[in-house]
Amino acid sequence: MLEYFILLNIITMEYLLSTNNFELKLFLAIIWGFVPALIWLFFWLKQDEKHPEPNRLIIATFIFGISAVFAAYLLQSLIFKDILGLDVSDIGNIIQNKFFLGFLLIFILAGTEEILKYFAAYFGGLRHKENNEAIDPTVYLITAALGFAAFETFFYLITSMKGGIDIPSVMQTGNLRFVGAALTHSTSSALVGFFIGLSYYKNKFIKKLFLIIGLITASTLHSFFNFFIMKQGDYGFYGFMIIWIAVITLLAFLEIIKKIKNHEKKKKIIF
Repeated sequence: MLEYFILLNIITMEYLLSTNNFELKLFLAIIWGFVPALIWLFFWLKQDEKHPEPNRLIIATFIFGISAVFAAYLLQSLIFKDILGLDVSDIGNIIQNKFFLGFLLIFILAGTEEILKYFAAYFGGLRHKENNEAIDPTVYLITAALGFAAFETFFYLITSMKGGIDIPSVMQTGNLRFVGAALTHSTSSALVGFFIGLSYYKNKFIKKLFLIIGLITASTLHSFFNFFIMKQGDYGFYGFMIIWIAVITLLAFLEIIKKIKNHEKKKKIIF
């Protein structure tokens, strides 16, 4: 992973020497939005290299993940602006003085994204017959999450460069989202996939129950990361620490999922 990270910075610096303003903005947004997500996708897909998912479903799921960003924007605008009378940017100020209220708002924010990423994975790959192993839901959830993270970063960078281009700031943001936001989205969604995998050969009720547990667990992890990042200062370190601990734990969980077989030879029930 480190060599890809270094190469990304080198390519960025070389391109800066031969481009105009519009091309530069587009280049920076694409390379720091999509390339890091694709690097993480390559890493996670290696966890299922024995029985890989079809490329067409991976691509479709990634695209559905991108489209989920638009749905998240509309849904969060409805909840925060129209119902609660708040702006998402207000949460950062609220958590400085009101911990529980701030965390609840962050949980709602994260929860909507986790649910939408699940639906992106469902329409992209989970509903297809190729979803035939306990590890497969995790693969599709991660793919959808990285599509979401890629376009979210792309949109964030494009918006931040409206007033001008600050190269060091863009690269710093891209680097942080490489090890932060992209990893948070993929890890939290992978937890949903993990719980789906645990119930893969169970009855329909257990499947739905584990899906709900997975979404709540993922939303909680996602919320803690966002909370510490929004608190700023030294708290950001705790956010990154939580995610990296979750990644290491998740890798162990995936080994458990890989060993789950349908010993009872029951017909799989799809969500």
